[in-house]
Amino acid sequence: MTLESLVSQNDDDDYEIIVVDNNSTDGTHDVAESFSEDNDLIRVAVEKEFQSSYAARNRGIEIARGSILCFIDADMTVEDGYIEKVRESVSKSESMYFGLNVEIYLPEETIVGKYNRAYGFPVAEFIKERNFVPTCCLVVRRELIDAVGDFDERMISSGDVEFGQRVARAGYGQEYLSKVVVYHPARTTLRSMMKKKYRIGRGQVQRAHRHPGFFDLQHPLHPRRFLPQRPLLLRKRMSEEPFLRFLLYYVIEYVLRLANTAGTLSEWYNLKRR
Repeated sequence: MTLESLVSQNDDDDYEIIVVDNNSTDGTHDVAESFSEDNDLIRVAVEKEFQSSYAARNRGIEIARGSILCFIDADMTVEDGYIEKVRESVSKSESMYFGLNVEIYLPEETIVGKYNRAYGFPVAEFIKERNFVPTCCLVVRRELIDAVGDFDERMISSGDVEFGQRVARAGYGQEYLSKVVVYHPARTTLRSMMKKKYRIGRGQVQRAHRHPGFFDLQHPLHPRRFLPQRPLLLRKRMSEEPFLRFLLYYVIEYVLRLANTAGTLSEWYNLKRR
């Protein structure tokens, strides 16, 4: 679906699609090669040194020929006219770093999927309050990479946060492009959400360890990490949800908070042992 949505753009074909296989075991490389045989827009590369999404993106950056770099995840799709809208929006702006509008859809109806969709990707909020854009909807000018460097490929997660805040510290503009839409499937199982939160927890510790002085980290054993979020804060964020569903979301939120804490504890312990 991802490649189909990218190759079917109503454009002048003045763009390229780079698929980077990062030692995948799900047949990604074969699918990409099959598509590339029938479409000259697609190039397939391999990254084997580091098993991380950021290493894969750095490999794509390395071989890309364009002046505008758009990042997207392998399970996402884009709207018609995506390339044209990105190019037009970037050309009208003096910013170097952009976040797109992510719409989450439900591949199947589950309470976890509805929670994921309700939480969403508040990209405009991320830019305003935390100076970063998730890499699944990030667009940058090539010259920005030349100026500040690429992603920290040794991080398992939170590399997008580190990169975005590095960009902000360097004084480059960051902008939200609300009219350019990409589509992301919701995670529909608690297990998949917990795996993500666990990975994020590990990445938060790696970020603080690898970039000291720029990122603070609450101690992994701080009591607050083991307590649920204040219910009024979550209710404010999900004020339109029915109360019973909100209660279910509150339980999910707490379980995910514990998964994140487990990730920070695991990575913190591993670093202590080195």
